[in-house]
Amino acid sequence: MSQKATVLRPLYGPVLITTPDGATDKRWFRDATGRPQLPIRRTLNPRAFEWAASREGLRAVTDALAGRFGEVDLFMEYSLRQSCGAHCGAAINPHCTCSCLGIQHAGTSALNQLPIHSVDYQGLTATALRRITPGA
Repeated sequence: MSQKATVLRPLYGPVLITTPDGATDKRWFRDATGRPQLPIRRTLNPRAFEWAASREGLRAVTDALAGRFGEVDLFMEYSLRQSCGAHCGAAINPHCTCSCLGIQHAGTSALNQLPIHSVDYQGLTATALRRITPGA
């Protein structure tokens, strides 16, 4: 099993987190992120250590996981139908999901300033991989 955590920010809905160990629990997430009220829950997948968290906790969760595991693969989905406009130019992460893959919005999101390692295109959705390391 990989020792890397992965986080998926889908187009809609909560952020999905997979950790490489079973020791991570709700209390750990809340303590490590400094968000005692962070909405987070286990998913129903019994074969994986998966969690679902509020989109607003994305940066705090990725930073906490990078501190614990050294590196996090962050997959961010973008809609190829949604063009850049005022609605996303003013968006703060994790809410920009337009076709520029967040590149046009570097000033509004530290996560969008990180380099994209790869992009996977599936129909009208593009998934960009960004790597989060401690202090990134």
